[in-house]
Amino acid sequence: MAELWGSVVISVLFWGFANQIPTVDEAKQFYPLFGIGANIALIFSGRTVKYFSNLRKNLGPGVDGWAISLKGMMSIVVLLGLVIYRIYWGANKSAKRRRHI
Repeated sequence: MAELWGSVVISVLFWGFANQIPTVDEAKQFYPLFGIGANIALIFSGRTVKYFSNLRKNLGPGVDGWAISLKGMMSIVVLLGLVIYRIYWGANKSAKRRRHI
């Protein structure tokens, strides 16, 4: 049950935010894209983990492959987190501007 907590909370937060921005007519257009984007993200995350696993196999003796793959994956998480933050900021700014018009 504890493993589901993060996924459920992230999903609820995302859909709560997604429901604030578009109108009902726009939601019909964008919600399928959100689902497709989520499935594509799963494909890329699997390929990323596979890449870093193969990277660890090819390292020489005495090299800490776990640390290298952990730093690489965490760097990707941080960079994509910053991208998501920027998108969130821009969407909020745009939505506030539309509400005031």
